[in-house]
Amino acid sequence: MAALQARFRLRGWVREFGLLISFALMCLALTVLSDRFLTVANFTNVLRISAINAIIAVGMTFVILTAGIDLSVGATAALSAVVAAQVVQSTGLTPAAVAVCLLIGVLLGTANGVLMVTLRIPPFITTLGMMTIARGLALTFTQGRPITGFPDDFRFLGAGFVGPIPVPIIVAAVVWVIGYFILARTTLGEYIRALGNNPVAARLSGINTRAVTVVVYAIVGLLSALAGLLLIGRLDSAHFQSGGHLWRRRRGLGRVAD
Repeated sequence: MAALQARFRLRGWVREFGLLISFALMCLALTVLSDRFLTVANFTNVLRISAINAIIAVGMTFVILTAGIDLSVGATAALSAVVAAQVVQSTGLTPAAVAVCLLIGVLLGTANGVLMVTLRIPPFITTLGMMTIARGLALTFTQGRPITGFPDDFRFLGAGFVGPIPVPIIVAAVVWVIGYFILARTTLGEYIRALGNNPVAARLSGINTRAVTVVVYAIVGLLSALAGLLLIGRLDSAHFQSGGHLWRRRRGLGRVAD
């Protein structure tokens, strides 16, 4: 009996920490194979490249906690980014371009949420449609041509440094802290978790589940636009296919999320 209990405990331990152990073993192997792997420069570069996905991940955490899904994050990032790129090239005003970029992201996310709560369209269908619409609008806006050559202050968010630390890492860290605070320390975070656990019970307890849904998708739209802004700043180029690398496997759907 004791041996059986020990076996179950071992299985639980492996199930809980198996991914972490595999990651540690992989890092150990790469450290042995290359003297450039375990270096500050490489670590910083990996974090800088991962910062864009990390920002999107915060928004997707909000969505997944409501038992939802958003397939349009990449297309939202692309449309927001190409419009912002055109604004900064036309006016030279970086603050205006940044504001337009974030506003478009919020509007697209809000549109997703409103369609879900008013027409009762499932998140998968709603965001799949928005993915197609946003990508099509980005293609029409750019005519398939990349927009390049941005001023240095516009590129700062994506390619700048504060001391030795790349700005995207700082932005991602700030987003993570704010996201954690909202989910763990605010009433909105409690409402989000309640909505995901049991939407009927949440509604009957007095939570405005419709408003919470709209806010959550507006947040992921905002963070998608921010990620797009960092991406084109780093690449010094905006294209209608920007954000295509944000594809992810969602609940066994394969490479569907744009």
